[in-house]
Amino acid sequence: MLALVSVEGHPLMLEVGVHNFDAARFSFKEMADSTSHYLFIGSLHRIYLPAGSIALIQDGGRGQLIEKPGVHVFDSTTFEFKGIKPATTPFMQVGEAARVLVTAGTVANINIGGVPQQLPPGVHEFTETQNLEYQGSRAQSQSCVIS
Repeated sequence: MLALVSVEGHPLMLEVGVHNFDAARFSFKEMADSTSHYLFIGSLHRIYLPAGSIALIQDGGRGQLIEKPGVHVFDSTTFEFKGIKPATTPFMQVGEAARVLVTAGTVANINIGGVPQQLPPGVHEFTETQNLEYQGSRAQSQSCVIS
């Protein structure tokens, strides 16, 4: 469990234990489960990301995809939590950050700035891409030459 509190205007997330404060401005927001995917108080944001998931965030107007499991803490007034998706999601994008997962035997069709492209199987990450449009995946064509 975590206690979300503010002391003299500073947001804190306190773990289980005894905490003493001699502060004129102390406010208690809530008790929260430490495995909650997203918690915040004031400018303090905490993401608990389980394995096999990806967090979508924006901070300072820039999109980011967080793939590393565990706890991620941000102290930012411009932070925006956009959600958590399974790592098996074919396409995800937040701001200029995008990720395309192409499964074996398929190709993904994307359009970057008006230029169509096909992506082979694998994980493809884009961090500075503007105007990326995901157009879906389809079975990869197989050819056979008989002579």
